[in-house]
Amino acid sequence: MRKFLCIIPLVLLLCFSFGYQRGEKVVKGSEVNVQADVDAIKKLSDEYGAMVTAGDTEGFLNLFTNDAVLMPPNHKMLVGKEEIRPLVQGILKDAKEIELTEITTPSEIKVFGNWAFDLGITTFKARGKPSEDTNKYIRIWQKMADGSWKLARVIFNSNNPLPPEEE
Repeated sequence: MRKFLCIIPLVLLLCFSFGYQRGEKVVKGSEVNVQADVDAIKKLSDEYGAMVTAGDTEGFLNLFTNDAVLMPPNHKMLVGKEEIRPLVQGILKDAKEIELTEITTPSEIKVFGNWAFDLGITTFKARGKPSEDTNKYIRIWQKMADGSWKLARVIFNSNNPLPPEEE
């Protein structure tokens, strides 16, 4: 019985994946250029990094839907732009002070109608303090009525191990 329960999520995932692969080119009966959507999301990923580098809180938040969910490491889940704003303001202020540069490198982008996911690595370099960090992320994008893409869900965490605990 336990093996059977473990297989159910896998079967559902496969059904979901195969079911949407056939439909990824058609949204509400009209043909969609999937490559154009992928290119748009790549461009938005570049903008995401540029907003962090510039310390542009408003520009950064404009990439998100109003009901976006941000799941940063070692922090509670934040729902909605107004709940996300204070954390982003603090992070971007600190980033600007140390002259942080963020480079986002998507490794996989898949479009499923009005939804897409973007999987990749982000590299951070600080000029004021010689250091480098990378993290991995998954971003879920939602296509808006006007055809633009906005971030609906974001989760990320560092690739570096935690620093040793002080004794």
